[in-house]
Amino acid sequence: MGVRARLVSGMLALLLLIGGCGQVDAAGLVEEYLTALTIGDFDRAAQLSTEALVELNGDDSAEARFVQTYLAQVRFTVREAQKEDDDRYRVPVELIAPDLRPIVGRVLANLLGEAFASAFMLTPLDEKTMTQRLVDSLTAEITRSDASTITVERTVMVERIDGQWKVTTPVFAESGLLDIFDDGFLANSYAEESRARRAESLRRRIAAIEEQLTELRRDREFAEQSRSKLSKFVVSNAKFYWAVDGWWEEPVIELTVQNNTEFPVARAYFHGRLVSPGRSVPWVEEDFNYAIPGGIEPGEIQTWKLVANSFSTWGSAPRDRDDLILEVEVTRLDGPNDQVLLDAEFPDYKAEWLADLEADLAELQEELRALRTEE
Repeated sequence: MGVRARLVSGMLALLLLIGGCGQVDAAGLVEEYLTALTIGDFDRAAQLSTEALVELNGDDSAEARFVQTYLAQVRFTVREAQKEDDDRYRVPVELIAPDLRPIVGRVLANLLGEAFASAFMLTPLDEKTMTQRLVDSLTAEITRSDASTITVERTVMVERIDGQWKVTTPVFAESGLLDIFDDGFLANSYAEESRARRAESLRRRIAAIEEQLTELRRDREFAEQSRSKLSKFVVSNAKFYWAVDGWWEEPVIELTVQNNTEFPVARAYFHGRLVSPGRSVPWVEEDFNYAIPGGIEPGEIQTWKLVANSFSTWGSAPRDRDDLILEVEVTRLDGPNDQVLLDAEFPDYKAEWLADLEADLAELQEELRALRTEE
């Protein structure tokens, strides 16, 4: 029998009671049996029960020390035995023992951080070292004064077998309390903790992306609504020409506008294209805006002559053509105090960002669903 199997057997009798599989003993025998377990006298416990608790005394392995430390923390109360027949007694027992479930979870959460950090070390920690740290950490946890405990009531059976009274232990399939010594438990527990952390990370990333998507979709919807409303700010006449001012010629944009919106407008933004019939490429294509002195009220009509800088893009327009046509599109309107009233612009980079985020969100949600399936 290997050390791991012997250690499991060492805790089997007591932890079976805690795990809910049911143990038996007559009052005095059960008292002596449980006392032997809690003081680490496994030879005596083996003599008193049907379990093969052998060769555990003197074992100085980390696992054995943990078994002894765990059992030393157990408190029990043995109550009056009840006779079933000449060969069997039922003995009620109350057990108070460390609850390994929350303890293991907390320890693994800490060890997982070490395992992740070690992955970037020149010599990562191997599973044997991590197992040693797990056992050491568990040993420290169960001896804390505020360690989690569980209290259970069990009926222990004591039976006469071949003329000897024994604490009988039924074979149990699954308890879970001794899984810390099973092969693969550490890797599986790390995997579970890793999945939990990954899931939490995914949820945070999904929440952040959803917040960004909400803002981008709101901007896109605002731009779509603005396009229809901006048509109410009418440019009824648009002209471009060169005007002489003293010794200089200056490019002039002349606009006649009517504000049919419900807003007083303080600044208007435009996209202008200066073209000629028969030419596919515009002479000038440029955005411009105008801060309106005194603003323009709803229903009001104004004509503006905007003098552009001769060294700007508009200064490159031809001076010798009489077929110049100025096409103007209203793209944004601001109200008093620089408040954005309407804005039709939803730039390409935002559209691409939105599409990328939607694709990222779908991938993260699928990964999260896959993690939930593995649980």
